[in-house]
Amino acid sequence: MVTGANRGIGLGLVKQLLKNNDIQIVIATALDPNDAKMSGVFSPTLELNEIKDGRLKVVKLDVTCDCSIKSAYSEGDAERTELFVTVSLLSVLSLLFQTLLPLIRKAASQKKSDEYSVERAAVLNISSIAGSTGSISMTTDRFGNLAYRMSKVPSPLCSIQDNFLLQAAMNSFTKTMAVDLEPEHIIFTCFDPGWVKTDMGGSDAMLTIEQSTSDLVSSFLKLNKQHNGGYFTRNLDPIPY
Repeated sequence: MVTGANRGIGLGLVKQLLKNNDIQIVIATALDPNDAKMSGVFSPTLELNEIKDGRLKVVKLDVTCDCSIKSAYSEGDAERTELFVTVSLLSVLSLLFQTLLPLIRKAASQKKSDEYSVERAAVLNISSIAGSTGSISMTTDRFGNLAYRMSKVPSPLCSIQDNFLLQAAMNSFTKTMAVDLEPEHIIFTCFDPGWVKTDMGGSDAMLTIEQSTSDLVSSFLKLNKQHNGGYFTRNLDPIPY
């Protein structure tokens, strides 16, 4: 399952996952699937509903609505052996995770070994290096002097700073869940996709959506126990929390 699959990195992940013939089903969730496009400014437009693959299941999901989340849960196939969940908004992470946890646990319980892998169960959160308090200097290098810039703009434009704080909180949530659910052999990790040419990343970004998501999916498939609770670049290089 990929949340936020209506555009940008979310849609890019859907496309990359469908390239893997071993993946039996991809559930792509979006607030409005009929208006789901790759970033129309920085990449070719592709409607989510135009992807022709019998393994793709498009599900409407309003992550701020309890009923919508429960409806999306009912759409899921409880018998599948793996469940990818990529989440980018901390404000809805807890509720979404609580609702999907029974499916994640059921997937994990189908294997009786001590294996940790995405073939068992994994919660993979798309974060950002901006959420790393241990890499503040790297964040400043990428975005410029954040404190100075935030002092020069009206408060409604400070959402980038708020986003950094949310990413740090998401990372903390992921680490906590990795510890709490370690006995159930469920992988929890955070990934920084890099600076990507999306509506948020802008035209000066270094990576295309395809480059970023191709690397991400390749790293997803390499995950094992040593990666549980970790925080990584798209190439699986560790990032300090």
